[in-house]
Amino acid sequence: MVIGDTDMLSSRLYKIVALLCFVSLVNCYQLKAQKKDKIKVSAAEESLDASQNGKVYLYPSFMNGQVRFLNGHTASAKLNYNMLVGEVVFLDKNADTLALDNILTVESLKIGEDLFYYDPKGKSLLKTLGKYGETMLLVKERYKLLDTKKVGAYGLESSSSSQTSIKDYYADNTSYKLNSGGSVIYEVREDYFLSDQKGYVLATKASVLRLFPKHKNALQKFISDQKVNFKDESDLKKLLSYCSSL
Repeated sequence: MVIGDTDMLSSRLYKIVALLCFVSLVNCYQLKAQKKDKIKVSAAEESLDASQNGKVYLYPSFMNGQVRFLNGHTASAKLNYNMLVGEVVFLDKNADTLALDNILTVESLKIGEDLFYYDPKGKSLLKTLGKYGETMLLVKERYKLLDTKKVGAYGLESSSSSQTSIKDYYADNTSYKLNSGGSVIYEVREDYFLSDQKGYVLATKASVLRLFPKHKNALQKFISDQKVNFKDESDLKKLLSYCSSL
């Protein structure tokens, strides 16, 4: 009887542990996928609703942060990053959300535990993912225009291959106006960059070979053998770890 009870208890515990593992995996997937959620903006809306407005920011809440300026001065505030318009925002003493002015005077900034640098050439904020010798791996996370839609026959939306009829949306640092009934869809895009002596370059096979010219043959073989995907963070980290070991 005792043995039977023990077996039954063990079986229940196993099922509970298995269920918790499954829920944990689902939650991890959802958290990872949440950043990939699309945002739809229509001309009929004066602003994003609460659910969509939350997706605009990189972090779910404003984090303790510090801004370091090129002149060496620093300032602390609650910070976040708006991925739709590419702006660093902060909370003032009245808890109003304001955009950080004069981004060109910023050398770096921290939001929570993340360190960012501003790329003046690309006019974008880059988050550091790791340092490998003298080379840093960084990522630019921005909402990119995925599709434009216009209202067609019977009030149904259809994708538009031409943007000439879509005149208020944001794309490539430019603001456009939407026709009545029109809408646009954004999706988060991640572009990876490497630091060099002149600034920041897009992470590609060519840029890696240019940064490590003395090891060109070894790197070409590694990239080919490992089938390195230059749009994958883990692949790039593995490649740069190899580069720094040469």
